[in-house]
Amino acid sequence: MVTATEPALVRTAQSRTAQSCASLAEAALAALTRATRARAALIRAALSEATRDAAVTTRAAATGTTRATKATCTAATGTARTAEATRTAATGTARAAEATCTAATGTARTAEATPAVEGAWACRAGATVTCAAEAARLAKAAVARRLAQAALARAA
Repeated sequence: MVTATEPALVRTAQSRTAQSCASLAEAALAALTRATRARAALIRAALSEATRDAAVTTRAAATGTTRATKATCTAATGTARTAEATRTAATGTARAAEATCTAATGTARTAEATPAVEGAWACRAGATVTCAAEAARLAKAAVARRLAQAALARAA
């Protein structure tokens, strides 16, 4: 026989079981929420670290590009200075050649004038050879001297 207290005991047991289940569900939900928040914090930290790493890499690449640009500018400046020095040296060489030509021209004019002076002197001294022949001989000697001087100048 069923007593009057048995249904009440069953209801009480069911009520306590429902309360326990609800408490367990709340505890599980709270634990799940905490775990989700912790996971979200870890993901945010990882993303932040990845962003920082990307920024560092970008800065390093920019620094490398800047250094490469500076090196290129330095090389271009060196090339320009070398070209300028080459032009200066070429100008100096041209001026030296011009001075050499001027000196050679002066020497040649002096050599051209010398036979006439020497010929006139020989004629005045009463040489046995005619004045014209003596002048021709002296002119040939002057040309030979001029060629020898030019060869010496080139050798120097």
